[in-house]
Amino acid sequence: MSNQNDASKSVLYASIVFAVLVILAVLVALFRSYTAAAVADDPSAEERIRPVGVFIKSDVKAPEAVIPAASVEETADTAVLPKDPASIYASACHICHDTGVAGAPKKGDKAAWAPRIAAGMDALYQSALNGKNAMPPRGNTPSGVSNDELKATVDYLVELSS
Repeated sequence: MSNQNDASKSVLYASIVFAVLVILAVLVALFRSYTAAAVADDPSAEERIRPVGVFIKSDVKAPEAVIPAASVEETADTAVLPKDPASIYASACHICHDTGVAGAPKKGDKAAWAPRIAAGMDALYQSALNGKNAMPPRGNTPSGVSNDELKATVDYLVELSS
């Protein structure tokens, strides 16, 4: 008789656990559909999650400035963005090439740069433009830096390292 009570208690407990799991699954499904519908129906959601601003380094000696996101398009062609190779290097490239982060050849390390320079400037330009190994495309330079300005920065770095 005791075995029969144990078996019926096990079935009862299993049924309770199953019922709780089903209720939780239904609640999760309802919550997901409710939140998705709430976001889709709320036109102000886009306004609330819009970035406040972006960082643009205007000069090597000047501190970073916050420019409102709404005016980024207006300032993309102005002198706010670095244009000369030294400023472009100081705004993005120095982060890895001054310290050798993730295997980046250090600025001025002739031994590390020699095989890269021997591969040719076109190979170096392609690495800078498209990324290579841990280096992201364009080396995380600001979006307003042109390909020619990026190539001039590569020339600047090679000149310092050859």
